[in-house]
Amino acid sequence: MGNSAATIMEGEDRIRLLDRPEDGEYAISMPNTYARGILFGKMVLELGDLSIVRNEKTGYSCDVEFKTKVRRQLMTVSNNHRAGSLAGTT
Repeated sequence: MGNSAATIMEGEDRIRLLDRPEDGEYAISMPNTYARGILFGKMVLELGDLSIVRNEKTGYSCDVEFKTKVRRQLMTVSNNHRAGSLAGTT
């Protein structure tokens, strides 16, 4: 029996910024969610994998990588790290 669970997200959300109607819609793919320590130990909820934010109208996009269980030094574990990159036209 496992001590963790995961949700694998599909599809995307779309938002409009009310104070910037000229931008149009932003499409956001959602990262997966992981729950560890459900039955025993400390419960931890984490986002993992890649989320992409893009705007077709402006051409801008952003990749945000959510990293789970980053190991530092010997045995230290750190959760909920992020890395990202931007792309687009100016």
